[in-house]
Amino acid sequence: MKKLLIPTIITAVLIVGAVWALRAEKQAAVPPVLGDLGLVFYYGDGCPHCANVEKYFSDNQVESKIKFEKKEVYNNDTNREELLKRAEACGLDKASVGIPLLWHDGQCLNGDTPIIDFFKAELKTK
Repeated sequence: MKKLLIPTIITAVLIVGAVWALRAEKQAAVPPVLGDLGLVFYYGDGCPHCANVEKYFSDNQVESKIKFEKKEVYNNDTNREELLKRAEACGLDKASVGIPLLWHDGQCLNGDTPIIDFFKAELKTK
């Protein structure tokens, strides 16, 4: 009986350690959103679809009503890498991910119309 106790304890410790390491790796794969907003709008300077969303933001004063982050990806390598990691976490192909893209609590909306529709719905609740 004593011969089985030590191997059992070692096995349990290894299993707990492996589970902890896998969870830490998965959490590190997607950068955290600053604060607790859970809402990030990725765009590119000169992107016409992004400009459609920006015009909607301006026309409807969205930024004064809904808190979210905006991150430009054409001229900022850090933001671009973050976008790619988030797109991959959403199951999108990194090689063909486009902008604008909205990250919302672990889900991605891609394209101007879905993003504008999302904000229209959010504004109705405000």
